[in-house]
Amino acid sequence: MLLQLLKTLAVLGAVLALILALAYVLRRLKQSGALGESAGEGWRVLSVKHLGPRRQIFVLEVGARLLLVGVTDRTITPLMEITDPAECETLRDAVGRRKRAVPNFHDFLRRAQS
Repeated sequence: MLLQLLKTLAVLGAVLALILALAYVLRRLKQSGALGESAGEGWRVLSVKHLGPRRQIFVLEVGARLLLVGVTDRTITPLMEITDPAECETLRDAVGRRKRAVPNFHDFLRRAQS
């Protein structure tokens, strides 16, 4: 009885380890770009501002343009289109500085390990 329980726990542990290892490898491949671009190629979300429950404003980069889009649980509304290259670059820089200013936990652990 005890031997059967230990075998079952060992197999369960091996399956969990395999799942975690596969998730780690896939995340690394995605970060390196080895898996190719996602279906959203050509656009990306630069920033999100939460205004309340189920209400956000997104800053989207579409080609050389930036779009401000309001999103609720029922609608997506374009609020503003920024096409001026100087304004686009200023906004990209501001979003980039803000993201670098607040490191995520993964970056914190990487710095702590080195």
